[in-house]
Amino acid sequence: MHPSADELIGLTRRLASGLQAAHELGAIHRDIAPDNVLLPEGRLHEAKVIDFGIAKDLDPTNKTIVGDGFAGKLGFVAPEQFGDFNREVGPWTDVYSLALVILSVAAGRPIDMGATLVEAIEKRRAGPDLSVAPESLRPALAGMLRPNPAERFRSMGEVLQALDRAADGAPPSPRPAPAVGPAKKSSLPLFAGAAVGLLLLSAAGAYFLTRHPAKTPVAGAATASAAAGPRDSEKVRQAIETALPTAACSWIDIEGVSDGPGGVTVRLSGVAGSPASAQQTISAAAQATGAHVGLIDASNVFPVASGNCAPLGAFRAFREPSSELGRRFTSPQANWELSAKNDPCVGPNAKVVVNLSIGNPRQNFSIIGMDKNGGLQQIFNDRAAFNAYHAQFPEFVTDKGGDSFSSTACYNETGIVGQLLIVGAGPFDLGLPNALTSNKSQPVDAAWIKRFADAAKAGGWKTNMVWYRVVDDQPG
Repeated sequence: MHPSADELIGLTRRLASGLQAAHELGAIHRDIAPDNVLLPEGRLHEAKVIDFGIAKDLDPTNKTIVGDGFAGKLGFVAPEQFGDFNREVGPWTDVYSLALVILSVAAGRPIDMGATLVEAIEKRRAGPDLSVAPESLRPALAGMLRPNPAERFRSMGEVLQALDRAADGAPPSPRPAPAVGPAKKSSLPLFAGAAVGLLLLSAAGAYFLTRHPAKTPVAGAATASAAAGPRDSEKVRQAIETALPTAACSWIDIEGVSDGPGGVTVRLSGVAGSPASAQQTISAAAQATGAHVGLIDASNVFPVASGNCAPLGAFRAFREPSSELGRRFTSPQANWELSAKNDPCVGPNAKVVVNLSIGNPRQNFSIIGMDKNGGLQQIFNDRAAFNAYHAQFPEFVTDKGGDSFSSTACYNETGIVGQLLIVGAGPFDLGLPNALTSNKSQPVDAAWIKRFADAAKAGGWKTNMVWYRVVDDQPG
């Protein structure tokens, strides 16, 4: 049997509430499709949104690595993702895709929105057939599926208001409904690219969202009514901190954990060889606490090559717990743009700011640079080198008091970059090229890894890392 009108309204409300939380954090999903909605044990009322792998940052100062063009699955993306309407991508883009998902659930099959790019564009201009949806839900879906983003529901808040009207049996919104075309049999496979074992297409129910065991963690969206307990955020934080060392080939930091009406929200940053796998590990730990987890935002966990795995493992073995003294090494943002004018850098450069807090003038330290392929170079051999640089180039280092500093680095190439802070007893001679005299980085081998580990043990070293991405905002 097909889901009832109330079930479909509840499902739409749950997913819209979770996506609203993501939008408020400054990210849009851009890939809302059935295989990114999980159903624990097939229960619609526990549906969860996953995989923010191509999410776009709404902050205009941060550019997505994918760009503003096409991203997502052909059958469920919005018209603007194909280039229509000046590529105006925003929360309304997820609104459109969510409507197609709900319409497909109502039909028990993917709605035919075109098997080729040309067909997809044409079908979006014509509009899908809404007759497969319950009559009470059609006005809301019509407002979500307007081809022109300017005429469509612009936020998940508008969607939720329309759902309230649908649930109350109120008259439809005065927004005109989109043009609808005749119903046609889908020319697509039942679900292109998905494993048959993950589909829930049974005689008992025609839902085809991705099935997931009840206790398997996901990064998803909880309903707005599932309020987190007052201590849920702390339980989730502790669980994730315990799980971080088990996420293979990664360095991930917790940027924030907060309680809210939609559950606990977690924001992460850093890098991983497989961000999706790392996110799954972290989600497992969070869900195991029994807390209502509304959103795990891993949009600032960047992918790195396998060459990073060995050095990341070596550095992580000596990681300083953030709860010990707080984060010593941070950056105010995860994305930095190349610009023709970024004083004191000489453009085009990205002016990257990193904050350093040692807290003890007698404590020695070293800073190493790391690129996305695992190449290393020594930025400052020790505190004496850092102090000398500060004295010579005060425009690049600001003393914030309390043995804390804000340092500026200039990058003229795009890419994912990390810095490693080592705190402990010197010397820190690791045989790496000096970043102040050489532009080259050095890959490391097993012998270097052992040398680092031996020196770290002998010097009582503690490690911290900060990762960020340099993106190009230059015209052309």
